[in-house]
Amino acid sequence: MRFIDEHFRHYNFSLYTGFRLQKNNTRWSLIYNISPLSVVKPEYGAALVAHNPDYGGRIYLTDLSLNFAYIFD
Repeated sequence: MRFIDEHFRHYNFSLYTGFRLQKNNTRWSLIYNISPLSVVKPEYGAALVAHNPDYGGRIYLTDLSLNFAYIFD
C-alpha cells in the first residue's frame, strides 16, 4: 500500500499530556499525544469511507509513550 501525500494535511496540531517521575537516578515518563484534527484532507474523506467504512472519514494521529531511563553517575 502506498500513501499519496496530497491526501493528507500539511500541518498538524497536537495536544500532549502525561506525567514524569524521577527518583534518584531513575526517570519514568508516560506521555499521550493526540491530534484533534483529522490528518486526511476533507475532500478525500468520502473516498476513504467508500474504501473502508470503519474509518468514518477521519484518521487522528495518536501516540502513547512509556519511557524509562537510568542515569549513571
